Amino acid sequence: MKRLSLIGLATAGMLHTISAASIYTYDMEANVGSAGTLLSSDGWIGGDLAGWQTGSFSGDLYSRNTNDGDNTITRPNDAQFSFHIPAGSTFVRFEVTGRMGAGFFQLGLSQGSSTPVGFGADFNNNDKYFILDGSTRHYESGNSYSSDSIKTVRLDLDLVAGTADLILDPNGGNTIVIDDRSVSNSVTSADSLYIRNNTRYNGPSTITITVIPEPSSTALLGVGAFAVLMLRRR
Repeated sequence: MKRLSLIGLATAGMLHTISAASIYTYDMEANVGSAGTLLSSDGWIGGDLAGWQTGSFSGDLYSRNTNDGDNTITRPNDAQFSFHIPAGSTFVRFEVTGRMGAGFFQLGLSQGSSTPVGFGADFNNNDKYFILDGSTRHYESGNSYSSDSIKTVRLDLDLVAGTADLILDPNGGNTIVIDDRSVSNSVTSADSLYIRNNTRYNGPSTITITVIPEPSSTALLGVGAFAVLMLRRR
């Protein structure tokens, strides 16, 4: 677990000021190991664990479902890796880098057996990304899911407004695939990472969760003072 103090965190359509962000990163290579290692060796549980292992693609180690069936696995919090989204948090970022572009997948956060919040693509082979909100898939209007490659996809959740953005290649192309989508499912009780797919050619390499808690009263006073100062300067 890494912690980082931020003066501000700007996102597409969102601005969060003066908060201490908690950043949690799960890395397949660091946590699971070399290609061919079973994910169950690092605490993953769920369907057909004998088929879930690490694989190598374009120099990245990613999770692959060699069974090629539609299976779901989760990794509950434990002493080796855990994350925490406190009640009252204002913003959560769920960012995944991994192999994407060849078949159906869903990635997200879950609590036990409850339906997660996250994102995915290519359900019923439609070449579309979607935001997963409970049991509902909110699809993009275009067809952005193509080419088998290592990609980075980011889901930004504004917990105050109850909206989500899905952004493709945020470190390069920064394409907003879905903008300000209303979501209703809560993430503050999430305690597990979640993977579902039906092919060995998809899976995350790294998963990063960024959480901004409820601002303190001191921080809010600081923001107010800064705003007054800027208005006076104008």
